[in-house]
Amino acid sequence: MTLINWILLAGIIVFTGIYIFSSILKIKILRRISSCFPLPLAGILNIQLLLNQLPDSKHIIFFTIASVLFIILSHLFYLFKEKNWGRKLCKFSFFILTFCWIQLYKSVLFIIDVPLWFIILFSSIYFVLLVTTLIFGGTKSFSSYISCSVLFLASSLLNFFSMVYLCFISGLQAFFLFTGTLISLLVVAFYIIFDSRKFNFKNRLIFILFVLSESLIMYSNLLI
Repeated sequence: MTLINWILLAGIIVFTGIYIFSSILKIKILRRISSCFPLPLAGILNIQLLLNQLPDSKHIIFFTIASVLFIILSHLFYLFKEKNWGRKLCKFSFFILTFCWIQLYKSVLFIIDVPLWFIILFSSIYFVLLVTTLIFGGTKSFSSYISCSVLFLASSLLNFFSMVYLCFISGLQAFFLFTGTLISLLVVAFYIIFDSRKFNFKNRLIFILFVLSESLIMYSNLLI
């Protein structure tokens, strides 16, 4: 760990602490500002550590940088989810973010000859989960059904790739990746079901799960 890495780690801890502190004291402005820093700093630290693995990590760094950029955009647009444009741009950014991770981890299909029964089984499970999530999500516009379905299916595909890693390669990297993609899928399901409903800590819970999922996915790269 270099000095810059320790500074980045300290920044993550400090802003996370400020977020927790402002959440407890219900200081909305401070909470929203502090929420903008932990993930970007975690992403920069992740890239810094990946630089130590060059040239092997060049491909990983490219997709990680792209993913971090859309992580930042997803969160910023989510802060304006009350606006129609904010909601749409948040969904779009999250989709591109997930697509970037998919492009990185789809390589598992070139390593593992995945059995057809495995694909059929989990495709069926994801489809049932999608239908169930949409039902519990209540009545939505047709365009909302489509966008939510696309987000859910993209997250399902990413989770499927991590499932292949976990079942056929295993290891700590695979465990971190699977856990991260599973939480990411839960974030999407949670968003679809509770988007139009109000209850305390909804936005904070989504944010915490989002930070946890993306951090696990990012730092699983270091163990490849």
